Amino acid sequence: MNLIRAIFLVLLPTAALAAGFTGIYGNNKLGDGVAVVEGFVDKFSEECEYSGDRFLVCKASGKSPLAGTTYEITSDYCKSGYNYVCKKGCERPEVPPNMFESFYECDVCEERCANQQKESKCPFTDRRGAAATLIGDKVNLRSTPDITGKIISSLSYGTRVKVLSQEEICSTISGKVGRWVNIDAGDGKTILRGWIFDAYIKYAE
Repeated sequence: MNLIRAIFLVLLPTAALAAGFTGIYGNNKLGDGVAVVEGFVDKFSEECEYSGDRFLVCKASGKSPLAGTTYEITSDYCKSGYNYVCKKGCERPEVPPNMFESFYECDVCEERCANQQKESKCPFTDRRGAAATLIGDKVNLRSTPDITGKIISSLSYGTRVKVLSQEEICSTISGKVGRWVNIDAGDGKTILRGWIFDAYIKYAE
């Protein structure tokens, strides 16, 4: 989680901010520019932090223009930046209704964007108890959710399995995006449990 350590109120017009000012910035109803700058400590010493990938939450200390506010990332501009819309604590005139985060010199923004792109290809759905069928052949069943895990068995195309649990984090293996799932591939008489990568299975509708 990225911690942004300062909120800096600057009396600059929007044009000045757009002309090279980096970080998260916007203009409030008073016409003042408000910026959140990573690593910059000003007289407000306000702390804001990202909550997941969708929200920027600022502490309710009362020390800065954004104290007690929450912004939601409503648009993901992976080639330029993020758009923030105020969702909480927006009534005060010193709070910008919208803010923008530029990717210029912003590695954290680019990393979060990459994570969002991966998640969009691998949305989380609770699959516990779900039935599934292998769509890959000779898929390794492993003792741990990792390609270095000990191989318990090799499963054939069409094998039916039941999902017992799953990892939350998406992974990319051999160009395929998915999650590790713990499954039972037994035939009802025997139990055969282990981990497989779910890019090689099709879940029952």
